[in-house]
Amino acid sequence: MRRASRIRAFVLTVSFVAVLCACLSMLRWGVVPSQRSVLLSALLLGFIVASELFGAISLPTTSVRAAVSISSALCFGAAITLGPMGAFVVALAKLATEGYQRISPLKAAFNVSSYFLTTFATGLIYVAVADPHASVIASPINLLAAALAVLVFNLMNWGLAAAILSQVASTSIVEMWFSLVRGNAFTNLTLPTLGMLVPILAREQPLAILLMAVPLIGPYLSLRSYSQIHLETRRTVERLANMLDQRDPSTARHSRRVTDYVEQILSEMEELTFEEREAILIAAPVHDIGKIGTSDLVLQKPGKLTDEEREHINRHAADGGDILSNLSLYRHAAVIVRHHHERWDGHGYPDRLAAETIPIGARVIAVADTYDAMTTDRPYRAGLTPQRALEEIERCSGTQFDPRIAEIFLRVMACYRPPVELPLMPALAGN
Repeated sequence: MRRASRIRAFVLTVSFVAVLCACLSMLRWGVVPSQRSVLLSALLLGFIVASELFGAISLPTTSVRAAVSISSALCFGAAITLGPMGAFVVALAKLATEGYQRISPLKAAFNVSSYFLTTFATGLIYVAVADPHASVIASPINLLAAALAVLVFNLMNWGLAAAILSQVASTSIVEMWFSLVRGNAFTNLTLPTLGMLVPILAREQPLAILLMAVPLIGPYLSLRSYSQIHLETRRTVERLANMLDQRDPSTARHSRRVTDYVEQILSEMEELTFEEREAILIAAPVHDIGKIGTSDLVLQKPGKLTDEEREHINRHAADGGDILSNLSLYRHAAVIVRHHHERWDGHGYPDRLAAETIPIGARVIAVADTYDAMTTDRPYRAGLTPQRALEEIERCSGTQFDPRIAEIFLRVMACYRPPVELPLMPALAGN
């Protein structure tokens, strides 16, 4: 089954289960709500909508688009305050935000359904265990119920997100689940804990839940700063890499083209973990960042390089790895950049690694990098035709390149259509 079909089938399944649970809950808990419950539901609905619109933070990932929102604290609060019926409040809030943001119907259906099921299961567990006449912190049994509710909330949240994102990123559910847990465990445990304030405040006065805005500001600002730092770091490093490419007209957009080829290769390598895929996609645009220390006289020399000049230019791989190793965002990518000029037969540089001792990402970039270098005009030679370059890739399979990656590259390039490149705008002269 194609990936798009698998995603559609999964979304429809989740949506069906959500509708079924909604119907069953109406039969079981569908009572006439009190005025207090209506007010509380309306307040939570508005609060969740506001936090979704202004508090969603994009996660620094490449292969998938994911976000975390402080509204999860309010969704959890709705579950343990209103029980399973709180799922309707959360679903309506999510439906409103998805409609306002004009999210695609398929994605909106999944988001609304997953929010509903997560809140429904959480409320169901809490109601089943807790003493309904006592506050959430009034007795050990209610604290236990709250702890179980937090566990269920996170397991449902992580599980459903991992299931859909694994389809998008072509990786296993288990790998994606662990990636989400490792990257956001503290946040996803902290926010539901803050949600315990909702029933405590609501018991005193429904309007008091508006005070939740104060303790939620801290996590929101922290998450926003974390995301912004990662985004700005990546944009800066990639911009620097692009500027290095443009030092020589013959290598302009080299890193962009290499990244395109890498994406084509990765599309056929479903066995890679989510972390491996992310590291490779982050490393590809900046694989030549180490050339910042390489002289233009060497890079643009029209004739044959001397041994000293060759050694000088070969240092760029190790230099690039050293530069990136100082940035947490590029911690795993730095190893890939360092070794992207290693050879399968062990005669590459800088460390003469061989075969599978070379990081998988470096082996992928090596094929894409060499192909683009061969098909590009350089000061010392004219570029090869694509067909001739592919023949060279095939000839060097098993010596310079990982034979499996070379085979994948040859296969995907048979039907590859390069993106249209717009002409570079000349730099404006300053005063």
